[in-house]
Amino acid sequence: MPLIHWNEVEEMNMANTARARVVQTDQVMACRIVAPEGIRTETHTHPFDQITHMMRGKLKFHLGDEDYKIVGPGDILVVPAGTPHGGEVLERAEYIDFFSALNPLFSPNATDP
Repeated sequence: MPLIHWNEVEEMNMANTARARVVQTDQVMACRIVAPEGIRTETHTHPFDQITHMMRGKLKFHLGDEDYKIVGPGDILVVPAGTPHGGEVLERAEYIDFFSALNPLFSPNATDP
């Protein structure tokens, strides 16, 4: 079993100015993200489950038909496949996204939209 420290994982710049470090297997992906205040993620869906663990900062987040909620350190967001979700970084945030299948947005071969 490999043991990896986040600091050993190459950091990549995302199209929206966030930075990410990605560790993956054939079936699951963990993305440690640092996002500056003001980044918005439009409401979207994807065909895989997502779990987000907030470590620092604050996000305004909505899931499905629910109203926006403010989430912060220690909060965990559970996003089932196909569920509309999106939000905005209210305060510089650090969080880990876990995906049940590989998310092409975080692939080392991804291109900017």
